[in-house]
Amino acid sequence: MKTDNIKDETKPMGLLSLILSFIALFMISGLLFFPISQEVRHLFIGLDALIYSIFLLQLGIDLIRAADRLQFMQRH
Repeated sequence: MKTDNIKDETKPMGLLSLILSFIALFMISGLLFFPISQEVRHLFIGLDALIYSIFLLQLGIDLIRAADRLQFMQRH
């Protein structure tokens, strides 16, 4: 029988990802729905790119640490 190991503990990088996700959501909403100046638009786009770079870095680190990389990629 296959057991599914769901981890319930909270990790600092998981909390960081959650916070950055909400920040990115608000920034993209601001870009789409509110009139903002060109400088603020460039700032939001730059911060959004930085946030997604952090997400990719976290995914890469977790992939390197994973025992079974194929299974990790299938789950994430």
